[in-house]
Amino acid sequence: MVASISTPKPHFAATIRKAISYPLFLLVCGRSPVWTEDARLQEARAYLMSLQQGGGRVAEGAEISGLLADLGHADYAVREKATLALVAAGPEVEVFLEGALESQDPEVAMRARRIRDEVQAQEASHLDSYSINQLPKLARLLAQSGEDGVPGYLIPLLGHENQQIREKALASLHRLTRVPVDLSVEDTEQGRELRLKMWENWWEVNKQEWAYSPELESAVLISDPAARQVLAVDLNGDLLWKKSFDLPPMVAELTDKGHLFVGYRAKGIVHEFSPAGELLWSFDGKEDVKGIFDLQLLDNGHLLLTDDPGNQVLEINREGDVVWKITELARPHAAWRTPDGHTHVAMHKESAIVSYDQKGKEAGRMEDLLAVTDLRPYGDDGTWMVTRMGEKPQLLLYGPDGSETTLYSSGWPLTSGLLAPEGIVFTATREHGVIRGFPDTRLVHTGLSRNDMWGKLRMVSRKSVDVGDAK
Repeated sequence: MVASISTPKPHFAATIRKAISYPLFLLVCGRSPVWTEDARLQEARAYLMSLQQGGGRVAEGAEISGLLADLGHADYAVREKATLALVAAGPEVEVFLEGALESQDPEVAMRARRIRDEVQAQEASHLDSYSINQLPKLARLLAQSGEDGVPGYLIPLLGHENQQIREKALASLHRLTRVPVDLSVEDTEQGRELRLKMWENWWEVNKQEWAYSPELESAVLISDPAARQVLAVDLNGDLLWKKSFDLPPMVAELTDKGHLFVGYRAKGIVHEFSPAGELLWSFDGKEDVKGIFDLQLLDNGHLLLTDDPGNQVLEINREGDVVWKITELARPHAAWRTPDGHTHVAMHKESAIVSYDQKGKEAGRMEDLLAVTDLRPYGDDGTWMVTRMGEKPQLLLYGPDGSETTLYSSGWPLTSGLLAPEGIVFTATREHGVIRGFPDTRLVHTGLSRNDMWGKLRMVSRKSVDVGDAK
């Protein structure tokens, strides 16, 4: 099909605009430049628009007539909004298009042809043509192509009658826009209306400036000590790469430059590898450090290490010297230092998170966390993302006021978990390996980890994962 390069536009348009100025681009191409799009993009767009038909209302004749009149409006935004609305109206719009197709205004005629072609493509694209699980991948495909109207396709689906479609659309919106997750909005009729209105308002404000930024997207590192490997997966749960080690890795972190730090469960050893896999640096705690259960790369270049078998948390410099430590702890499974200099330790045996100041003195305590195994800060307001085993294994958000928001519950022990900025949950269970999904919805197994996996999950940038895959 032939479609406008403006909005929506194929990725090639962005390349052209970088090569020549925008006014010259319009002068060369005219008011309504056209380009032949990849058939995959047409198919993806048609699928998303067909979902809107399945769950939305039918436009009335008077409304369609008004939208057709707007195809020739002087304001581009009005023309584009009318075009998308007419495509979303579905097959019934075709009977109204005859006059527009024969219009003497080339802009109106071009848009009418685009509407006709996309509506006909929709009729060939039904729910049984794709699994609903394809929705996030197709939305991302369009966004990667440079099309800047993708959120506009997804937002109407937040009110769809099909719950799975609502969930997939919402997850995709978070993934593409990185708008923070609002866990207070429930999937009730009232909640759906509220969420839809919130996103419509957001899009109205941001649609002129929004652009997909793949370099900001997240990825997940999975440490699998049972198989002696570290895996990197994308937000679909698809494997990006895996690396094998001689020792069982308990936790791994990646720098923005793709340097991989690995801490081993059975030894007090940390290794740093280059993107090409070359060993760059190592720390061996020998008899003083029993086993690494967690590590944090500090801003000063040091490492904060959690030694569960040794009942201690210590900070080391790049020379391997211990510059700070707390000992005689009750089975620490994880630790994190915040910008105020306090170190927060997940005490598995005490079922508590204990905070220590720079002098190693206790500065605060959060209790009754039922065998806490992992923690990470969530935002800047003192909320923690906590994984706990206990009688009711959970991944939850624990607020500074003691409030709890459950992200996932399981009948099996949870060893680690996280909530990506894109709103997707990943957790590691002792029995099922790693699973992923959206809070309070059906989480699915990734199939990327064997049973009895006790390693940590860590959120990193997709950019660093791609660098870390260098050969």
